[in-house]
Amino acid sequence: MGLDQPYTLIILSSLAIGLAAGFVMHRSDFCVTACFRDAFLFRDLFLMRQMLLLVAASMALFEAGRLSGLIGLHPFPLLGPPSLGNLAGGFVFGIGMVLAGGCVCGSLYKLGAGSSVSLVAVAGMLAGSALYAEFHPQWSTFAQATVLVPGKVTLPQWLDMPPTALLAPLVAAAAFWLYREFRAGRMDRPAFAAGHLAPWRAALILALLGFVSYVLVGMPMGITTTYAKIGAGIESLFAPAHVDGLAYFKLQPLNYTPPFAEQAISGGPGPGLDAIAAIQYPLLLGIVGGALFSAARLGEWRWHWRLPGRQFASALVGGLLLGLAARMAPSCNVWHLWGGCPSSPCRACSSCSVCCPGPGWARAYSPASWYVKTMLNTIELDIRGRICPSCLLLALKQLNEHGAAIRAGETEVLVVTDDRQATATIPSTAARMGYRCEVERTGDGYRIRIFGGG
Repeated sequence: MGLDQPYTLIILSSLAIGLAAGFVMHRSDFCVTACFRDAFLFRDLFLMRQMLLLVAASMALFEAGRLSGLIGLHPFPLLGPPSLGNLAGGFVFGIGMVLAGGCVCGSLYKLGAGSSVSLVAVAGMLAGSALYAEFHPQWSTFAQATVLVPGKVTLPQWLDMPPTALLAPLVAAAAFWLYREFRAGRMDRPAFAAGHLAPWRAALILALLGFVSYVLVGMPMGITTTYAKIGAGIESLFAPAHVDGLAYFKLQPLNYTPPFAEQAISGGPGPGLDAIAAIQYPLLLGIVGGALFSAARLGEWRWHWRLPGRQFASALVGGLLLGLAARMAPSCNVWHLWGGCPSSPCRACSSCSVCCPGPGWARAYSPASWYVKTMLNTIELDIRGRICPSCLLLALKQLNEHGAAIRAGETEVLVVTDDRQATATIPSTAARMGYRCEVERTGDGYRIRIFGGG
């Protein structure tokens, strides 16, 4: 079936997928940054298990789609061989997402839920993506000169074996391990946020959305080139001649024929309206809109600006690093994890693996500003407007400073927050430390009471 306007299906599909993804991520607090952050900063693998479930489910769906003919371009042409550029970009990306409090996608759904910190992070990503264009020729030369496996895009190609022969055992092993984790109760944890969706359910839904995107749009989910396009558009308002002279903004790397269409479409990071804009603009707006709708339905949407300057500075620097790294890698964790690893490209595996040390390196640089008020034997920690990881770090600081008094029943900590993720991370971490917790929903967020004694 041919379409006179191939963009119609692409725009509507991307918008619908974005709305669903934003809603699901907000209800489940599913944050890719938190997966890596919790594993390396707090030795908590709960969210990493959910990420493995998402990758394994996507791997099974993508391979089934390839075998059935629903997915034509596999691997997608934009996926290339790994290089040292991927490794360096992945490392910087890992640092940036911890400082920003979210990745390029997580920051969008948190922005939709009313986070001013995420708005600053997104602004930093726009600036970082545009800044990359200034040294793209040099970085591109470096990346091409340091290719690790020339001509090999996927692991099956590298190992010279059929894709199914590699992917089927991997999916089976992951399924067996995840089944044992389910049986042991390690895929669920107490949740106190209103309308909460279990992260494992969210992982399966997001894997399905990624598959639907591949089938209807013709490519895996990705969003970071949009940041470069918007950044270039803003810069062109002030320095149009400079933007026109940058080689990066003249590139048209995307060129393919979408499903249900008879003509090829193309696009690149330049400020014009093209295929990239048709695919990623609706996805971006959908993620923000889906989270906004979810938060409004729960009565939790609110905007906080009165936050410590250090929190905004951290988000800005983190966003700047994210924008740069997403172009250096190239692309973000959404593209590599949801679209790359399930297709087993070497570049995706290398970029994602090097994201891991980033959160550990950034641990000492996470913002630590807060409002603390001592009332009789209660220490009130008001962290409304802040997002993880600072929420958990600030709560841990109080627990470490007053642990003896809390365990003796002489003092308790009352955390006031409007961050849904904090209602899960703080109680679970405090419980592992031997404290007791109570969570209460209030008109302006949640109150987490941490105490000890009998």
